[in-house]
Amino acid sequence: MANNERDVRGRFKVHEELSPIQLKMIVELLDNGGNKREACRKLGVSRTTLYGWIDNTIWQEEYRRACERLYKVSLAKYMDKLDKMLECKDNRTVMKALETGLRLNGYLKTDLNIEKNTTENIVVSFFDGSKDDENEE
Repeated sequence: MANNERDVRGRFKVHEELSPIQLKMIVELLDNGGNKREACRKLGVSRTTLYGWIDNTIWQEEYRRACERLYKVSLAKYMDKLDKMLECKDNRTVMKALETGLRLNGYLKTDLNIEKNTTENIVVSFFDGSKDDENEE
């Protein structure tokens, strides 16, 4: 069923469910990094039609949900890799993993500067990127 009906403002009317090709388009856009031209070419859909679908609030909501699902799966994989990094014998790798984990969870909003000195100790300093902080030691 094509979504060709328009509301009083000329936008496509909202329908209760998406067609199979609309769902395929969402998957294709997520798979190819959002390249609309390529997705339309691959699925044989005009870009005008795609932009009409994008105007549809049901399509927007399904696309948003698909993005959230993809993000959660990716984040879980990423956190597994970070856990493995924490077991590494290289202290710099461990500190970088900690920095990334803290940043992903919203606990670190500043830059973390990690320097390794000759005694194998790690120096950690927090700074906000301003010139004054860089000159303080």
